[in-house]
Amino acid sequence: MNVIDHTATTTLMSGEASTIATEDGVPLRVREWGPRSAPLTVVFSHGFCLQTSTWAPQLAYLRSHWGDEVRLVAYDQRGHGESGTPPAHSCTIDQLGRDVQSVLDAIVPSGPTLLVGHSMGGMSILSHARQYPQMIGSRVAAAALISTSARGLATAGLFPIVNTPVINTLRAVSARLPLGSCPLSAVIPPIALDHITYGRGAIPKHVRRHTHRVITSTRLATCAGFLESLQHQDTSDALNTLSTIPTIVACGDADYVTPLRNSIHLVSGLNRDTLFVRIPKAGHLAHLEQPDVVSEAIVALAARSARTAGHGSAPTASVG
Repeated sequence: MNVIDHTATTTLMSGEASTIATEDGVPLRVREWGPRSAPLTVVFSHGFCLQTSTWAPQLAYLRSHWGDEVRLVAYDQRGHGESGTPPAHSCTIDQLGRDVQSVLDAIVPSGPTLLVGHSMGGMSILSHARQYPQMIGSRVAAAALISTSARGLATAGLFPIVNTPVINTLRAVSARLPLGSCPLSAVIPPIALDHITYGRGAIPKHVRRHTHRVITSTRLATCAGFLESLQHQDTSDALNTLSTIPTIVACGDADYVTPLRNSIHLVSGLNRDTLFVRIPKAGHLAHLEQPDVVSEAIVALAARSARTAGHGSAPTASVG
């Protein structure tokens, strides 16, 4: 596994790995840190063409901050990382919402949970809220939506180019190959990713190299499979449900994939106490470009969730 730095490597490799089955039988690779008896669990859902390792800065920060007071869980989405290859018809945002429930059923069967999602992972959380409203406020205590959208990807940011020759080539190549047999690097060179993934700030070379490897190693069939659902998804009706719990919306102001206006739409549909974190100069990978800003927002969300639930105080920092 290629990870981002030494601290992140140590954190990721210390996680307990397991594999769970979704409702349709696709295996998902899961890692967890901290005891199952912890009073709060934070579940991380990554974005399109990414994987668990791209949460490394947050996992390292939160393990250092909370120790064993909070349990952390991260999983590879279907078709990504170490998870299984799904049938093409299941590459939808609705299915990803059901996968969130599969993770909760298998790994977090009880106790309050804070859901954190980046990009497609945030859409997974919105889809889950729409399909399982009974979980919101009873089991799901809070949510963080990072660089994501409830609608509008067909006309915003990156997605108006989905009918360009590059994307059509991706679809055509994928259709002619055995499912999952070829990586994205077969049609898109890593250097082409920089403009659409990063913002205007300086990006450490090791972070850039790692995200290049992760994105371009994603299977072509996975990339092509999710494009239509990503383009046309609309989970705006989930915002009323999420309005009943503490929520944070975070986005870089130089995000070309899910532009700032998508996050503003999210905030407008949530309750007035929603915290909106606008991250200057950050692009779509804001949680990697300015990781401490996102990590601190998650800590603040956990504190707010504890107060809302009447638990008194938030988890305390065990280190520094």
